[in-house]
Amino acid sequence: MTLRRNELTFHFFYINISHIKEKKMELQYTYWQDGGFFVGFLNDYPEDSTQGVSLPELEEALIEIYEVKQEEKEYLATIRKIGRIKLPA
Repeated sequence: MTLRRNELTFHFFYINISHIKEKKMELQYTYWQDGGFFVGFLNDYPEDSTQGVSLPELEEALIEIYEVKQEEKEYLATIRKIGRIKLPA
């Protein structure tokens, strides 16, 4: 899928990261070219963008972001708890 906005072309692609978790999995990401670089972010984590000189280099950087986010998620799960409050009727 391609979307054009203000002369920048955004592409939506999937990364197959089966070699990371030994199960087939895909991550959706958005990227564009800016000068000599491919810039992009994982659609689940748009606040964390990265870049690469080539598309494969960008994909490797995106996989690294995914791995870090998974480690953060595991850590936060050990310290964050979910509570419930009953409101008066």
